[in-house]
Amino acid sequence: MCRVVAQTVGMAGDQPSQAGEVSRESGLGAAAAVSSLVYAPVKLVYALGGLVIGGFAWCFTAGDTEVASIVWKRSLRGDYVITPAILTGEESLEFVGRDYDDAPIRTENVAVTEPPGEVYEDPTYDELGW
Repeated sequence: MCRVVAQTVGMAGDQPSQAGEVSRESGLGAAAAVSSLVYAPVKLVYALGGLVIGGFAWCFTAGDTEVASIVWKRSLRGDYVITPAILTGEESLEFVGRDYDDAPIRTENVAVTEPPGEVYEDPTYDELGW
C-alpha cells in the first residue's frame, strides 16, 4: 500500500513541470497562429506583386528568363507562415526568398572526418600513401 502511494506522489510531482511545458508550447503555437494571420496576407501580396512584376520584366526584356527568374525567386520563395521555432529564434524568418546557391548550409549534423588543424601532405605520396 505504501509503495502505490509513493509512486502516485512521485508522479504528481512531475506533472507541474509537464504542465508548464505544455502551456509554453501551446502559447507559442497560439502566438505563431495569430502572427501568421497578419504576416501571411502581407507575404501573399508581396509574392503576387513579384509574380506580376516578374512577368513585366520578362516582357520588357524580350523574354529574358534570367531577369524574370531573379524577381520571381526573391518574391515567391521564403516563409509564408510563422512557426514556433521562428518565434523562439531556432530558425530565421525569410520574407525575401533566396536562391538555392545563396542559402546557408546547415552543418550541425555533419560529422568531422579530419582532425582540426593543418594536415601535412607529402607530394611524393598519392592518396593511398604509395
